[in-house]
Amino acid sequence: MRKEIFKLLLLAAFCVSSAFCRASNRQLTDIAEECGMELELATPGSITLKNKTSLLRFYPGQRKFLFKNIYVWLNGDLRKDHGEWVLPEVDMLETISPLLHPDNYLKDYKCDIVVLDPGHGGNDPGAIAASNSLLEKQMTLDIARRVAKRLRAEKLKVYLTHETDKTLQLEFRPRIAKNRKADIFVSIHLNSSTSQTASGIETYRLTASGFPSVESALEQTFPQTAYIGNGFNEANVLLGFHIQEQIQRKITTIDRGVKHARYIVLRDAPCPAVLIECGFLSNVKDAKNIASAGYRNEIANGIALGILRYRDAINHARLLANPISMGQ
Repeated sequence: MRKEIFKLLLLAAFCVSSAFCRASNRQLTDIAEECGMELELATPGSITLKNKTSLLRFYPGQRKFLFKNIYVWLNGDLRKDHGEWVLPEVDMLETISPLLHPDNYLKDYKCDIVVLDPGHGGNDPGAIAASNSLLEKQMTLDIARRVAKRLRAEKLKVYLTHETDKTLQLEFRPRIAKNRKADIFVSIHLNSSTSQTASGIETYRLTASGFPSVESALEQTFPQTAYIGNGFNEANVLLGFHIQEQIQRKITTIDRGVKHARYIVLRDAPCPAVLIECGFLSNVKDAKNIASAGYRNEIANGIALGILRYRDAINHARLLANPISMGQ
């Protein structure tokens, strides 16, 4: 039985029998000690955990922290409880620890088969830019094709959920990943907002069971049970982080961070999965940039490099776990 399936069964049982435990908190001082880090009140508005190799900057009352210049959203906020700063236990187990110690979480994963999902298509155009009439469905298909070309050059097997401009229901997209036996699933989108000033790129992973998604996901209610995609929570955050980090290195844009939501393609994904919002078509500057083939190529290069960094992390973890077989 694959580790993912076994892990999902354990997670489901854990959610049903121990909902209270999943909602329990961990003191930030204990997290610092467990991770071999020092806790400092860096400024009145932030708290840091740091050692010689890593630094995490937390913000009291907020659901995010900064790691390697990338914002990562937590499932719960940093708050005081009986005089101690605390975070939800799930954020230590499935967000912070994987980012600090990826070798402990990736040794049983692979990254040989990639399914890319261009958002929208056919009679669903997605977002439309008021400033230049760009259609989301056209731009996401173009970006996905560019990512595929780059990854195929690195000997990965890559499939698109649709190769042409066609209508494809949301629930069918993760099924394609399952049929292709995908190791990762990456859905590519463009954003839109009622605020014309909103801009930048953000990458979504699946929200942990029993917690609300980020505010921008417009979630009305949140379930207490786990979805299939929750079986890969640790790998999801690592995949999302590498992609967000590499895109930020390729283009100059606002880092909106690694967020979390319960989008269908993430909930039902049979493997580690993320959804990338590659800029705002509602923002004049973003839309102008996205209209440029060179800019879209840089976004695609960032996504591809993030996937390759994730693959490198898997290979490193597997080498440490089994150096003899990996060396043959």
